[in-house]
Amino acid sequence: MTPAEMRAAFQADLARRIGMMEQLADRLEAGADCRTEVVATLAAHLHDIKGTGRPFGVPEATELARNFEYRLKSPGGRMALDAAALRDLLQSLRALC
Repeated sequence: MTPAEMRAAFQADLARRIGMMEQLADRLEAGADCRTEVVATLAAHLHDIKGTGRPFGVPEATELARNFEYRLKSPGGRMALDAAALRDLLQSLRALC
């Protein structure tokens, strides 16, 4: 796989993940009772993006995911997560697709 093909594959997967994370933001806005599940699913997406962005030629995605994942893991970060912050992240990630 060429570097351009790797980047394109990552970007396609990133677009798919952004759609899934949009659904998580919707659940946060709706006051989802399963906040723990939403945060865990979001953390898994961020972890995957963090691990694959740089090797697939999109280091900016790695940095965005790393920073947001760090926020989630900081004391009180899981409870402080709100849909607006998540949507800001998604907008930044979308610009990389």
